[in-house]
Amino acid sequence: NAMIELYQSRIEEVAGLIATHFAQAHTLECATLFALQAAQRAMRLKAWQEAISFYGQALEGADQEQWFAIAMELGEAYFHAGEALQASEMFQSALAFAETHQDQGKTDNARLALARSLIPQSRFAEIISLISQVHTTDAPDNRVTIEFLWGTALSLEGSDLVAATEHLKAAEVLIEQQQDRLQPSHLVQIRFELGSVAAQRGDLTTAIAYYHAALAAAEKSTDALANYWRTLVYNNLAYHLLLLGDATAIEYAQTGMQYAQEHGLLGLQTYLYSTLGEIAMSDNDLTTAEVQFTMGLQLAERLSMPERIAGLTANLGLVALRQNQSDRATHYLSTALAQADDLKIYHLATQVRVWLAPLLPDDQAYEQLDTAQAFAEQGGRQRLLAEIHDTRQQLQQAKT
Repeated sequence: NAMIELYQSRIEEVAGLIATHFAQAHTLECATLFALQAAQRAMRLKAWQEAISFYGQALEGADQEQWFAIAMELGEAYFHAGEALQASEMFQSALAFAETHQDQGKTDNARLALARSLIPQSRFAEIISLISQVHTTDAPDNRVTIEFLWGTALSLEGSDLVAATEHLKAAEVLIEQQQDRLQPSHLVQIRFELGSVAAQRGDLTTAIAYYHAALAAAEKSTDALANYWRTLVYNNLAYHLLLLGDATAIEYAQTGMQYAQEHGLLGLQTYLYSTLGEIAMSDNDLTTAEVQFTMGLQLAERLSMPERIAGLTANLGLVALRQNQSDRATHYLSTALAQADDLKIYHLATQVRVWLAPLLPDDQAYEQLDTAQAFAEQGGRQRLLAEIHDTRQQLQQAKT
């Protein structure tokens, strides 16, 4: 109590110290109150690890009324720290709590949060299963989130771009109908994923237009999720501008990395390491490219991000290929292909098949290209089809 009186004018700044004091005195109710204040302040400051620590402390002394809300906030802290697996475990605990207490609203909120945390882990079937069980679909925010997550899962999986577009467009219509009730970050997410679908189809001009629209929406929003998606937009703009040979790609990639570092978005740095590596590789700076890819891979492994592990392993294969290290390139690309196939990340797996084919004996090479072509034709992926055609010609010329 003396500490509270002493620091009354700046109680929020020292809430963590007060929480620790009460915890040591085994006064859990007071410790929880101040730990929660400290955690929420840390979240506003984007000090994710500090927030995780204080939320964990608050959760220990939380009563029945407090537990669910604190668990959900702890899950969010893990998610923003890039620790998607831990976020999923926390949201799963919150879901079990809500189901036990037969609270449908809390149950659905936990399902949607859990589904979102599964995206970086490439657990697409689980995402669709979770959102299919949501009952409170009359809430505008829930309806948008369901359509967005469904479309995103299908887009990232890459197996049904038509259905992905339908779900994302449905979310976009809902946002237009409820603009006064929904956060601008919803629009950022939708436009970003519509850009990703266009990019998979090889329509880079449309993809870049969507990414610019997403960036414009992000600039109108101040919530934490908008920061998350803005960083992804910078990355994807950089990558797809690079594919078009646009020199401004490096500016977007560097801005994205700076933004990710400033906001403590570790998971998103794995994407930016990949893009910065590819930009270096396009400049024939293979040393820098390998450093960027390796740093990204190490971070992805630490954060348990399987899709990024596969993508960055493939990147290292491309560096080895450019260094004329065929055996090393074959190892990296074969490993990445096995990972992508196992995760059912079809677009990445198809791209890796095309890169790997020239390193294989003819019969295996054409088998991989045939598999790649069937998938690319199914989704109307024009850039991949063109690349497959060029690789077939390359193999034919090598015979003559």
